[in-house]
Amino acid sequence: MSQQISPRSISIFSPSESVAVEQHTSTPSVQRTVSGTATVEGRLTSPVARVPAATEACGGITVKGHTLKTFAYTTDAAVIRNTNANAILAVYPFTGEPVITQALLTVAQQPLFVGVGGGTTTGGRVIELAWWLRCRGLPAW
Repeated sequence: MSQQISPRSISIFSPSESVAVEQHTSTPSVQRTVSGTATVEGRLTSPVARVPAATEACGGITVKGHTLKTFAYTTDAAVIRNTNANAILAVYPFTGEPVITQALLTVAQQPLFVGVGGGTTTGGRVIELAWWLRCRGLPAW
């Protein structure tokens, strides 16, 4: 006689299901800065990718009418999605690929500056990638 296993007992979420539900039901706090920008903080946001509060006093640079005071220098999708930096500098030591840039565009919520060449990547490849980026509204440098 074989033993019957209920579908509930083979769930991969069984051991931690109640914990996961509890963590996701937490209501995040929302605060507004003087300039009106909303800051959402809660259990699911990470302070690791946050820029120091002292940067509010910086003058920054103006690009296309937007003042950028802080930049995150990374290609890590999780950091890009969770940082409160004003812009992203995404430069990596490989030949530029549109698929990588598209992935970064998908997760970025702020202006994204992407490198297109230098070192061993030159000529037509750089021009092609820069044109591809410009067609998507990105500054290419």
